Amino acid sequence: MRLRTTPRSAVLVGLVLLATAACSGGGGKTDGPTASASSKSLKEKTPQQLVDTVQATFRTVESLRLEGSLYENGTEIGVDLTVGGEGRCTGEISVGGAGSVELIGSGETLWFKPDLQYAAALVANLPTAEAARFTSRLGGTRYLELPKTHPLVKELSAYCDRAGVKNLLEEGFLPGEELTAGPAGTVNGQETVSYRYTSTDDSGTTVTTTVHVSVKGLLPVQVEDRSRGTSSRLTFTGYDEPVRVTRPDTDRIVPVAEVQKTLDLATPGA
Repeated sequence: MRLRTTPRSAVLVGLVLLATAACSGGGGKTDGPTASASSKSLKEKTPQQLVDTVQATFRTVESLRLEGSLYENGTEIGVDLTVGGEGRCTGEISVGGAGSVELIGSGETLWFKPDLQYAAALVANLPTAEAARFTSRLGGTRYLELPKTHPLVKELSAYCDRAGVKNLLEEGFLPGEELTAGPAGTVNGQETVSYRYTSTDDSGTTVTTTVHVSVKGLLPVQVEDRSRGTSSRLTFTGYDEPVRVTRPDTDRIVPVAEVQKTLDLATPGA
């Protein structure tokens, strides 16, 4: 469940990193069709059998929460995202040195509220006066409303829907090279076993991924990536808990059509 980054432009890096981070794992389901398996029997599974068990259990998931910090090219990415059915999602991402953005999704619509720093990054290529107008209108106080098919958030939107997340995470459960057993232990009070594998990122760097699996829930509770002295860690909780989404107040929403020309100028070719 290695990070796979495919940024289309610098101003979208925060959104793309959140999306690729979601490929890194699942959470701690506390009940399920195989949750009664004993610690001993789970520890006796081969790494591949453990991978197969995780995939099978994950297919029953209705919702989940992803939290953690990722590091990409020396930049810390903070992630806190809860995803449910019917396109529901809510949470926040922060990009070290580039601000943060709050996310709300429901059905086919996505709202995101950038802080002043993040809003400024979206229009950093524009003349100062025009960028200032955009930032003052949106940054920190208002939500940009747009369809999930909009180019600005199309990649991200797959992670604001339960079905999309499940498909993408199931792909992420497929290990890379050198699949081995990892250490047993405890994560956030849950007894765990783990499997570990290596893979190669787009720059040719070897990445070691450890997936910690709840003995009781048979789903990942934490995923760690390590390479060249850097590490990323995501924790997964909230399996099958209700996901409640509240649409922002109308006076705090800016329809994307009202700022589309500005975004087109700021992200040519995006």
